[in-house]
Amino acid sequence: MNHTNKQTPSESCKKILSKEMKLDDDPELARMIFGIFTINGVNYCRPHLMISCHLCEEDSFHIQEECDEERKRLNLRPGGDPQLNKRAEFWRDRILSELFKVKATISKKKAFPPGMKTKEKAINDDFLEDVSRAFKEGASQCCYWGCEKPDAEKLLKCAGCGVVKYCCKEHQKLDWKWEHKYECTKSVPKNLLDEMEADRKRNLRGNYNNKFGLGV
Repeated sequence: MNHTNKQTPSESCKKILSKEMKLDDDPELARMIFGIFTINGVNYCRPHLMISCHLCEEDSFHIQEECDEERKRLNLRPGGDPQLNKRAEFWRDRILSELFKVKATISKKKAFPPGMKTKEKAINDDFLEDVSRAFKEGASQCCYWGCEKPDAEKLLKCAGCGVVKYCCKEHQKLDWKWEHKYECTKSVPKNLLDEMEADRKRNLRGNYNNKFGLGV
């Protein structure tokens, strides 16, 4: 398989749509196309950099598994970024654990457990604080798929998104052509960025639009 010519469906779609359609005029289509942020073949939700996100109601762990299986066959390192992947697994397990506790209580007592709304806010506050740290820290390795020494001591951060990093300018240029040109924040329609910022501020006020999944 020639990885230098390989292109994911999302990347192909973004290229076609960016040329043929004005995504600023179609917010729903923009959300569908640019709602994900791809790093080294793995999809993260753009607002929270999570593979599985309870607030965005997205789950791309199956894509990560498929990506890792392919990369293993090609003797390449796992997809995505180790630190971001670890965060995603932690929050997926924590949310699933909380959901299990709630469902167990409801099944036993036929009612929602007391103080659930308060606990929901505490969990989401922790989640959003961790998301903020993730955006500040960015990736922990060179994000170019072909990098053989991704754990470089000094990494260059993309000035556009502030998330992806590279061990050298050459890999930054290669990844821009390969993947990041259609993922970088500066490629996202402004109305979608404004919408995500409004959602972030709403979330910080404790309004999660009932997306925690506990039915409150």
